[in-house]
Amino acid sequence: MRRFFSLILLSLLAFEAIGLLWNIFVKLDVISPSNELPLANIQGIVVSNNLILIGLGDYDVIQEFDLSGSHIKNWKINSLNKGFLFWIDEQGNPKSENRWSIGKLKKPLTTQYFRDAKLDSVQLISLSNQWNEPELYVDQNGVKYEIRNPVYRQLTRTANSETEVVFSQGLINNIWCGLTRTWLYCAAIWFSFLFLNIIPLTKHVMNGESFSLKSGWKEIWRK
Repeated sequence: MRRFFSLILLSLLAFEAIGLLWNIFVKLDVISPSNELPLANIQGIVVSNNLILIGLGDYDVIQEFDLSGSHIKNWKINSLNKGFLFWIDEQGNPKSENRWSIGKLKKPLTTQYFRDAKLDSVQLISLSNQWNEPELYVDQNGVKYEIRNPVYRQLTRTANSETEVVFSQGLINNIWCGLTRTWLYCAAIWFSFLFLNIIPLTKHVMNGESFSLKSGWKEIWRK
């Protein structure tokens, strides 16, 4: 039975390690997926021109969805790994500014810096909300968009006190959701594997048998 569970844990570890590498490659722009990415490290939500845009700090990407939650495209940006705020320009394209620059230069979100970008009052309010509550967006009509559930990620829309799910992410996107989560999953699985096998390995040593990686590995797979 222990061997069976050890095999399951090692299989999960291998699967999650692939997810960790995938997250690293996307972050470094080694690969550029065109499909929907996990909702990891949310930087903000903007709803404009019947589109929903969600900033993802782990990937330096702004994802674009229609109002029904169907994924349209990914916009790659360069935030210098510092997180970012974003808005929509006159051509309907997302523009961004990294949070580190704003904080270091102490640029208030309502100063001439952002007015020069021709942002209206609604966009300035949106930027202020992104700074404080990046997983929440409220439009001019009071409709609230929110990323909910830290484990099973989904976007909800609340209007007239009624909440509906715009979209929920699939199993893979939830399991491989960002660098931090995949790393923690790998660590948890590995420590579970060690905990499962620590008693037989300890007995192996206490019996006076010489220990090596080879002998320890054989002990783990013994029935």
